[in-house]
Amino acid sequence: MTAQSPLFADDCASTCATANCLVVGQIAQPGDIVNVYLPGDASVVAVQVRNIGVGTLGFQMSADGVDWVPTEMFSQPGDVGVTSTQANGVWRGSVAGMSQFRVASDVAYAGSIAEVTIRVSPADLFVDPEATALPVELDAVPIEIAMTGQHIIVPAQAGLSVHAHRLKLSASDLVRVRFESTTGVALSGWETCDSQMLDLNIEHPWYETPFDEGFRINVLLADGTGAAPTLPVVIGGTLWYTMQPPPVVLP
Repeated sequence: MTAQSPLFADDCASTCATANCLVVGQIAQPGDIVNVYLPGDASVVAVQVRNIGVGTLGFQMSADGVDWVPTEMFSQPGDVGVTSTQANGVWRGSVAGMSQFRVASDVAYAGSIAEVTIRVSPADLFVDPEATALPVELDAVPIEIAMTGQHIIVPAQAGLSVHAHRLKLSASDLVRVRFESTTGVALSGWETCDSQMLDLNIEHPWYETPFDEGFRINVLLADGTGAAPTLPVVIGGTLWYTMQPPPVVLP
């Protein structure tokens, strides 16, 4: 039996017409799908898969809702293009001009009930946060770090998730930085940072913390150790972010 996710309603399309849209569905058996109708200005979808079972989940899109084609999605981090997955992860891809996007299980899927999150974003969402006119209102916080270790940049707020849209960092010495939630959930790989400005204009998916957690930066020396440097390392910059509530799960 093919089970349609309850989160495929046109409500999502109307929401996405003016802002980013987030839906969550489950895949439990062969033929299950999590489907989303796309607004006319949809440009990018991001997919996160958790608790995947045994089998393959395919990424597919359609212009008319009848004929479906594989969608090339790029892993985050890494940007490796795939049209399906057998593992948990996060991917993003283009759906410009399409009417629907879905994640579908193959005929052999079994085991765990996979949680599938799909976020749809319009084409004009990803702009320079320093521009005068923004499609979303971003908060900005200065970053001032004077040593290695973990440094909380945005404190946790109950019921909310931190979405980092852009980061600018520079350091007085060569260091490695990783972006994490306040409990240590890795949101990115390790990035090298030095006196040259590290400017991460983050496209979808953003660095998203779990709900009820804040955002922190973990700083190590360039050799990967957490030892104190010979001279103090001074890291400065700015984080642009938004706080997001959980998605509304439709009955």
